[in-house]
Amino acid sequence: VVAHNGVWAGVAVSTLVGHYSLRRYDYKTKLILLPFIAYGGSWLGRFLANGVTGRWSEWGRDRALGELPPKAYFEK
Repeated sequence: VVAHNGVWAGVAVSTLVGHYSLRRYDYKTKLILLPFIAYGGSWLGRFLANGVTGRWSEWGRDRALGELPPKAYFEK
């Protein structure tokens, strides 16, 4: 869930950098390219956020067990 913040950061940063890189081009070029740049930035942001939050070091079993609902104990 924390990696989703990286997605939005990647979209924002890649769009701003792409817009700056295309500053000398016509607006039509920006309208065509910026959605693709933002999509690529979302993947890059997710990739970097997974590395920062440590999702690369956990096993698939740990991730599956972490998504299970908690066991509830009831006392009378």
